[in-house]
Amino acid sequence: MKKNKFSNNLTKPIRTENNNGFSFTEEHVKKWAENGLMPVELANAFFDRLARSRKEFLYFNEYRKNNPTASNEEIVKNIFNVPEAFASEHLRKIHEDIEHVVKFQKFLEENWTELEDCFSNENVTQLYKNINPSTQFGISNVIANSLFHLRSLLDNMKVKQLGECIYEAEGTVINSIGESISLVYSFQSSSLNESSKIFGEYKKIMVSKGLKILLAHWLMANKKGRPEYQSSMTDIMSLMIDDERKTFFSVKEKEEHWAITKILNMSKLKRTRKIKKRGTNKEIEQWIEQPLVEILGGEKELTVNEKYPTTLIVRVLPPIDNASEFAPHAYNNSTVKLSPSDTNLAFKLQTRAAQMGRGEKNLNVDWDYMFREGNLQNTADSKKSVAKSQARKKLKRLQENKIIEGWNEEKKGIRIKPIKFKKKKAD
Repeated sequence: MKKNKFSNNLTKPIRTENNNGFSFTEEHVKKWAENGLMPVELANAFFDRLARSRKEFLYFNEYRKNNPTASNEEIVKNIFNVPEAFASEHLRKIHEDIEHVVKFQKFLEENWTELEDCFSNENVTQLYKNINPSTQFGISNVIANSLFHLRSLLDNMKVKQLGECIYEAEGTVINSIGESISLVYSFQSSSLNESSKIFGEYKKIMVSKGLKILLAHWLMANKKGRPEYQSSMTDIMSLMIDDERKTFFSVKEKEEHWAITKILNMSKLKRTRKIKKRGTNKEIEQWIEQPLVEILGGEKELTVNEKYPTTLIVRVLPPIDNASEFAPHAYNNSTVKLSPSDTNLAFKLQTRAAQMGRGEKNLNVDWDYMFREGNLQNTADSKKSVAKSQARKKLKRLQENKIIEGWNEEKKGIRIKPIKFKKKKAD
């Protein structure tokens, strides 16, 4: 099998001598959190403590500058001389900081090998070495975390005409770390009125059959061991059907699959961020963009009048020099076999579970979330009780297919217990 090499321009974090400590930078913590390797809450607490420490250090230096004869003991006493009215709050904050330090240290102890490997330049013989391909497939964070906003991207889309019969729809959101996520769809239409109809259909497809076919391409990439691969179109389609069904597809099914694959090819996902260039104060903009499924080539029989290829060469991820952005979120293989109307909810819940500690934490969602992400909004608008009943059935199907471990209704919504991510055992 072809070996893929992934590197990172950050220095690899290390354990200190005698394994009694860790050496890493703020950038490492940021990358771990961005890419689902560390719970966001844990990283935020780290940066909060760091900000307070820096503030106290600056005050310490400023006080020393203005009071050159003061001893260190006097300076410290002045800095921490908290008024009695705020003493209890100050003490509570100290206790919280201690708890966070213990949690952070424990997390590093338990997950250091994976956190360290994230910045390794080692060759790997499969797409994701920690994913067990017999039960799971991975999607790189740079794509999965962007697609997490799919519904909002579609809702924010505006259609504009670029030229005669050429239109473009673009939607943008800003994620929790200030990056810009955009989805751009280019298409042809004979009129503005027709373009609105095409766009309306596009939005429906993308949160159902379109997302399902996209996930099937990622599953195939995992099976092939690389993000760029060649496969027969029916092999990709076979990943999405029930095991009991015979792998025969009608002309209509093949034509629909090919039509949606072309839509994914015309849908470009883009992530942009602004950073300061190392060694200078200049701000630069970095971006990465990729068609959801980039069609590179294929084969088509010329002896029959068919409107679809027999073989496809595609790419689901551009070359990435950053190993942490390549790191995956894990999804159950059964995700691609779900009903198209269940796919978006399944993807959303699994992505969120990965972002919040790889299934270690329960997810709390309200009914509006279930209606929105479960493709039940129209039903909820007309009869909420029916929508709730259908949402319960969806959750039951997700549990049966091992997308979630379980769920319980509460006063304000639903508590969902995710499936815990289990790393592949080393050979």
